[in-house]
Amino acid sequence: MPAATYPDSVSIYGYLPDDRFPVAFMSLVAEVQPRRQTEDLQRALYELLDASPAWSLGMELTAQGMDLMGNERPYDCDDLVDFFFTDARTLDEYENVQYRLITFEQIGELRGILAKTLQQPLFPDEKAGWEELASRLSLLTAGSLISVYSY
Repeated sequence: MPAATYPDSVSIYGYLPDDRFPVAFMSLVAEVQPRRQTEDLQRALYELLDASPAWSLGMELTAQGMDLMGNERPYDCDDLVDFFFTDARTLDEYENVQYRLITFEQIGELRGILAKTLQQPLFPDEKAGWEELASRLSLLTAGSLISVYSY
């Protein structure tokens, strides 16, 4: 069954323990001055992320509570969405994209929220991506992540 609402996009970029890029990138996001060509700026930031990780995953999550016809989403993903928005950074003129640095100490919290979310009846296309992330997180023994949540 296809999603009843438009899905949000979530990209996760994994980094090795000695990689300083995640912290440097998050500092860069905080310092970037938005400009008229915000799409070009967003593209440049994504290119920088895509060129640097040890691994990356892109997923979708239908986070809206209802579609335009009033049909309710059949699952609860509020904790997962809230996690990606906590301590996130945005560009002033492009607030629908949330960048978050997830340190290794915070990955346990993400694992728990993800395990709870995966017990919900997610749409099949969405569930496969989140199961892949759960698998990767279960193997992770060090390092950090950057999440990019766009809605």
